[in-house]
Amino acid sequence: MNYLGFFIFFLLVLFIGCILVFLPKLLAPKVPEEYKLNPYECGEIPVSEEAWSRYNIRFYLLAISFIIFEVEGVFLLLWALNPKELGIQGFVEIALFVLILFLGWIYLLVKGVIKWE
Repeated sequence: MNYLGFFIFFLLVLFIGCILVFLPKLLAPKVPEEYKLNPYECGEIPVSEEAWSRYNIRFYLLAISFIIFEVEGVFLLLWALNPKELGIQGFVEIALFVLILFLGWIYLLVKGVIKWE
C-alpha cells in the first residue's frame, strides 16, 4: 500500500511522456523540405554530406572518465553534507574511495587518455 502513490505517479508520468512524444508526430505537417533534411550545424553550411562521422576513440575514453569522476563528486557531496553522522568510519571509507579514484586518475595520465596531441 505504501507504493500505490508512487505507482500512480509513475503511470501518470509515463502517460504524459508518451503523449508529449507522439502528439507532435501526429499533428505536425508532413511536408519534408530539402533544407530540413540537411544536418544542422549551428546555422553553418554542412561540412560534409554525411551526417554521421566517426570520432576518435579518445573522445569516448574522455567521456567515460568524466562520468566516473562526476559520480565521485556526487558521493563526495553526499558525504560532505553529513560528515558528523558518519563518524570516523565514514571518513575512512571516503578516504579509501578518493585514494582509489586518485590511483585511477594516475592510471589515466600514464595511459595518455587526458593528454591531447
